[in-house]
This record gives sequence, structure tokens and C-alpha cells, in this order.
Amino acid sequence: MMRPRPFTAARPLVVLAAWMLLATSAPAQEASVPASSDATLAGRMRAFLEGMRGGDEAEIAAFFPRRGDWNWVRTLNGTRGPRQVVTWRIAGAETERLIGDGGAGCEEFNAARADVGPVEDSFAGEVHEEGWRHVGRMRFVPPGAPTRSPVFVQWRREDGAWVVDAVGDRDAYRLPLRGRPVGMISRDTSLVAEGLGYAAEARWYRDNEPLTFEGLRYVKYGLPRRLERAALARVGVRGRVSIYMEAGAAGGTVDGMLYSAVSPGEYQPYTGFGRMPCR
Repeated sequence: MMRPRPFTAARPLVVLAAWMLLATSAPAQEASVPASSDATLAGRMRAFLEGMRGGDEAEIAAFFPRRGDWNWVRTLNGTRGPRQVVTWRIAGAETERLIGDGGAGCEEFNAARADVGPVEDSFAGEVHEEGWRHVGRMRFVPPGAPTRSPVFVQWRREDGAWVVDAVGDRDAYRLPLRGRPVGMISRDTSLVAEGLGYAAEARWYRDNEPLTFEGLRYVKYGLPRRLERAALARVGVRGRVSIYMEAGAAGGTVDGMLYSAVSPGEYQPYTGFGRMPCR
């Protein structure tokens, strides 16, 4: 008759080995979670881009943190100095105000109301592109962009949901000063007498900065022209430089032209390229 084997110290080792085997198999089950999570994150990213195209501030803000902060990382490739990277830390509770009317991020985060203009590869412009790709660390970049693209969206988890952790944006011009759009033309024509200043002497003219007038942006169109002063109506000033429209023009339309006084009798045309509804 076979006698029962006596209990020895080896038996606990067998039990321990079996427990360790089960423990090491647990990550294999959890390995499917990131895949599912990635799919959920990709869907969240697509919904975010669609929300931005829709233009509802409350819907867009819902993708951002409610309690924590998030970062707005801006790469400035301006003409006034070397490339700069500026990071703004935004409280989640302030997001809707930031992207609403008059907010500093209205143009960038509300693609339905943004006027991308000449700023190439900006966040607002890339929002309309399909096929943003996941490059790891919960970051997405536009199609064709490098992994370390300055334009990106990065996510994190908050209260069990995916929320925006950081947004990377590119800007070709200087940031607005105290909420005043760059290149703003004053309607107060009494500020300076005609002929006191000429655009050829102004840095903003040499740097090809756009002009902002009546909620529209204007960029240079062709070369300066010789025009009769009687054909133009003075509508405002940019610094010390007089700005004109064609005499009889209703003013402030995308199809209209602006003219800056470059030198006596010579005027640089500017053409409008879209509304700025975020003012």
C-alpha cells in the first residue's frame, strides 16, 4: 500500500510557484487593455477634431480638464527674432472663456470660426485634415508631420475619461498685445496728419505683417502702385501710416482692397482673406 507523502517544505514552494505563475499571467490579460484604450483614445481624438470643426464652445471645452490644468505650447516663427517656444498653462475652468468670443484662443481652438490665413501648418489649419496619427505617449500629430511636430494634441486621463493634456500650435506672427490683434488699424483719422509717415519706413511693412481692419485681415497683394490720391479715401492709420480704400467703397468687405501709403503717390495694395469672427 502506498503511504501518503509526508508534508514537507517543498509543498509550499509548489504552491508559491503556482501563485507566481498566475501572477505573471495577469499582465497578459491586461495587455489587451491598452489596445482597447488606444482605440478609445483614437475615437476621442476624432470626436475632438469634429467638435472643433463644429464650432460650439461648450462642446469643445468638454474635451478639456474640468479640475486640472492643461498646456498650450506655441512655437513662434516670427520675423522679429529667433524661433521661440512659449507655454501657457490654462486652468480647465477657464477653457470655455479662452476659446469664446474675444478669448486669446478663439481663432486657434474654434476651427469653424477661425481664419487660418497665411499661417501655414497651424493647429487651426490642421484640424481640417483627416488621418492624425498616434505617435506614442498619448500624442497625436497631423498627417505627414514628424513625431516631434510642434503641432500636436496630447491626452491624459481625468476621472476615468480622456481629456486634453496639451496642445501644440504654430504661429507665424507675433502674439496679440493686451488682446489687441496684430496690425490693427485705427479708425480715428485725426491721430496723424496725412503724409506724416510712410509704410516704407515702418518695420511692420518690411516684415510683411498683415493688417486688421473692421474684423477682417488683409495681406499684401502684388507690388506698390502709383495712384491718384483723389481715387482713394482715407479710412484710418496704422501707427503713423495712413490707410486707404478706394473712394466710394462701402468699407470692410472681404472683396475690398486696402492701400497703405508707401511713399508720396505710391500705395501698397492689401487684399482681405477672410473674416475674424472671434473678436
